[in-house]
Amino acid sequence: MNIFRLTTLAVLCMAGSVHAAPPGVVMMPAGQAGISQARSTPDYRHALSAMPSVVSIPDQAFDFNAAAVKGKLSPEAWDNGRRGSADASGIARRLFEASAEDRLESDSVTPYAVGTQGLQFTSSRLYPSQADTSYPTSATGKLWFEKVPGSGSWWVCSASMIKPGIVLTAGHCVSSGSGSWYGSFQFVPAYRSGAAPYGTWTSWVTTTTTSEWFSGGGGVSIGSQGGALTISSPTTSAI
Repeated sequence: MNIFRLTTLAVLCMAGSVHAAPPGVVMMPAGQAGISQARSTPDYRHALSAMPSVVSIPDQAFDFNAAAVKGKLSPEAWDNGRRGSADASGIARRLFEASAEDRLESDSVTPYAVGTQGLQFTSSRLYPSQADTSYPTSATGKLWFEKVPGSGSWWVCSASMIKPGIVLTAGHCVSSGSGSWYGSFQFVPAYRSGAAPYGTWTSWVTTTTTSEWFSGGGGVSIGSQGGALTISSPTTSAI
């Protein structure tokens, strides 16, 4: 997804429902968020991944030379992240007690050279658990939601806070891709193995995604299905 579209999603989320969505972006109708708030605690341990099945990967994904060149480019114009170390003593909590199996899955790394599509993996952990509460990794966490608010069927995605109150995720984590919205969003920054060092953020205002994903029937490319969520922090401290 290009930087312009990400910027558009973020700016629109900050504006709330006051402004009409620009071409290429769809916003949840005013009032729907109020009736789509979570009414129960997520099934943190057994929530399903919302990642759609990968049918094919474009040829450019295998162009490692092009990827290396792009990685060396200077970042495009963008707001700096919000740095800081939060005093989370009042909101830190444990969502569930991790079993030995949970801890083993979280703390061990089994190296693989390539995946099923032939793409190279890393062979070691990029971020140790000690980095969870250090910026910028503290701004990344898990987003739980229900595809049908109130159904009790929970799903989970990864998400990152890119500005105060703006959480960026994938379009398939906020919308079905067939014209309907999900709800009951709950964001947990720096989540690991049941630990929520910055609490659970449940007060969300609106969400947006690309029009290409919202009405595309779920068949558009990953790069065309960004999603953003406006959410309130339970603390005034920075993460």
